[in-house]
Order: sequence, then C-alpha cells, then structure tokens
Amino acid sequence: MIPNMMNKFKQLCLAVALTWVCGTAFAQVDTTSWKYTLPRYEIQFSIGDPLLSGLSSERVHFTCCSPHNYPYADMYEWFQEETYRKPTISTCALNLSFHVRLCKWFWLGVTASYVGWYTPIYSAVTGLRVGSNDTHYFLLTPTVRFSWLNKELVTLYSGLGVGFGFIQQDRYSQNSYLNFALGGQVTAVGVQVGKRWYGSAEVGIGSQGFLRLGFGYHFKPLSK
Repeated sequence: MIPNMMNKFKQLCLAVALTWVCGTAFAQVDTTSWKYTLPRYEIQFSIGDPLLSGLSSERVHFTCCSPHNYPYADMYEWFQEETYRKPTISTCALNLSFHVRLCKWFWLGVTASYVGWYTPIYSAVTGLRVGSNDTHYFLLTPTVRFSWLNKELVTLYSGLGVGFGFIQQDRYSQNSYLNFALGGQVTAVGVQVGKRWYGSAEVGIGSQGFLRLGFGYHFKPLSK
C-alpha cells in the first residue's frame, strides 16, 4: 500500500516538474524581436512651408492681378476712416504628430497642423493700428507611414495622409466666418536620426509643407 502511494507521489511530482519546464520553455520571449529593439511610439514637432495651405485659403496667389496683391476697400469699409495695410506676415506650417508602430515597417498616426496669416491695418490719420485681416488654417490629418530602413539610430520612411479641418477668416469691419477645408500630405522621403531624442527632415507635397524640419521623441521599446 505504502509503496504504491510513494510511486504515485513520485509520478505526480514528475508530472508537475515536466509541466513547469514545458511552461517555462513556451513562456520564453524572443527579445531580439523589433518590439524589444525599436521604439513603438513617437511624438514629433515640425515646421514646413505654408505654400499649399496658402493657396487653399486664398492667401497666396501666383497672378499679379489678384485683388489681394494691392490695397483695396470692402463695401463694409466705405464709411470707416481711411486706412492702409502693412505687409502680411505668415507663420510656417506648424505640425504636431503622434505615431504608433504596429509592425516593424508600418506606422499609424495623426498630425495636427496650423498656419496663420496676419495683415495689420493702420489708420491713415493717426497712424495707430485699428484692426487686421487674419486667416487661421487648422487641419487634422490621419497618416500611414512605411519605414523601409529601421536601425537603432536611423529610420528612413515614406507616408501619406488625408486631412480635414477649417479656415477661419477674421476681416476688418466684418464678422468672422469659417470654411470647411480638406488637405493632405504625401511624404516621398523622410529621415529620423537619433535614439530617444531625434532630428527629422521630410520631402514631399501637401498642406504640411514641401520641406519639413523638426525634432521628436521615441518612447522606449518593451523591457527585456
């Protein structure tokens, strides 16, 4: 009786040991995977030229005969004091992006962009500023990215996105109004250089700029 119980106890201990060994073997993780060597999340700030967004908001014109290229008076200003405008000042395309790496070469993200144009207006009598004609361009662009070189310090990629937003017009002596806006970005070549903090440059076409320069931060990969 007792020998049989001892044999069953030994068999039970052996089964438990085998189960533990097999479970440990299957639970081992391949720490050489990209999830443990490459960053999975990033946040980036960049600036680009405002040419394409200026065309879509009618603040940039290629023709010399556009009424925006010389001083003009709206009917709302007929009975206002005489004024003059100084040159329009524009911001760059200011872009804030967040991306998630879903696999080694594929990223999904979103970019928020802003461009502003400001035309100060001054009184011709007193020389004091009396108002301005301003345009604010906001765009939110979901993007996909394909990184075709993935190294610890250097990443090369291409990407595209389609965005939507609005254009706010603030005109002197008039009420502000909004227009719906569509935009997008096609990145032909982009490069990031750095491990955690990195610098970036992109060449493409879209509302975020034909040339974009910026910096960003890579969040750490999974712990080994």
